[in-house]
Amino acid sequence: MDFGISPLAAFTWVALFLWLFLCGAWAVLRPATTVRARAVAALLGALAPILCPSRGVASTFLTGLAVVFAARLPDLERERLKKSKAELFLWLFVPVLRGYPKSPEARAQNRKSARASFLEAAVTYSVWLVIAALLDFGDPPSWHWLLRSTILILYFVLTITSLEALLRGLVELSGARTDRLFEQPLLATSLRDFWGRRWNRFIARFALRYIALRQSSKTSGVRTVLIVFFWSALFHEYFAWGASGNAARPGMMLLFFLIQGAGLLVAERIALRIPRALGTTFTALWMIVTSPLFFASLHPPLIDLGYPASRLIQLRAP
Repeated sequence: MDFGISPLAAFTWVALFLWLFLCGAWAVLRPATTVRARAVAALLGALAPILCPSRGVASTFLTGLAVVFAARLPDLERERLKKSKAELFLWLFVPVLRGYPKSPEARAQNRKSARASFLEAAVTYSVWLVIAALLDFGDPPSWHWLLRSTILILYFVLTITSLEALLRGLVELSGARTDRLFEQPLLATSLRDFWGRRWNRFIARFALRYIALRQSSKTSGVRTVLIVFFWSALFHEYFAWGASGNAARPGMMLLFFLIQGAGLLVAERIALRIPRALGTTFTALWMIVTSPLFFASLHPPLIDLGYPASRLIQLRAP
């Protein structure tokens, strides 16, 4: 049976995932880790995506695991006191996992929550399937780039939130407590609402705890916001490179996130009181206009997932 992958490539993929998991096992099995040891573990884990034999969904998944692993490590010693070694290992790589309650009743209640998460995943992805079916009646590649940007945002948000809900359901099915990573991002009423409360809350919590709060006592609020978005841009530049390799557009993620930070600061400086529906509309329009910078470096995994290349927006090289 031909799976379309060479034995050498298959061996490489297995070795890379095993390498990352061994970094996690090393961190978990040590009695304690110093700041330096955690930094070394994060660095060693971050090296795994360098040797990916191809770029697409598999490299995106591997890079995502490396990012989660690195972002979890600062809290490792605090969580070590609350979790068994097996729980701690899972926690290092599963961003929705909070922990396993000791009470059988609490675990049973968490298992019941899985049904709602699975239903959420099914409904969310079904919305995209309906939109995709309607697109067959038109010719999206010939549409204005703003309309194609809107379609891509809907595809990306609905797909990734449905996958998150599916993962959350699987983790809950094991009896664990979970965190939501996304909170209906399409309904955000402002940029602060989108980035601070609704989108990728895993990274948002990390940025708040280890960047924003530490910078707030040293510098102004404006600089703190820009520093947070700068570090988020570096995370995403690494993620884009891991997902797309040479097809990534270096600097696009940096530009995108710095624009988001500047836009947030300008919006809060103006501080207009507008209805929630209007705020949602303005936020959506802002993301539609700026998101091609975000997606410019993610074409390989998007195409690998089945998104038509003809519907992507090709930005001109500077």
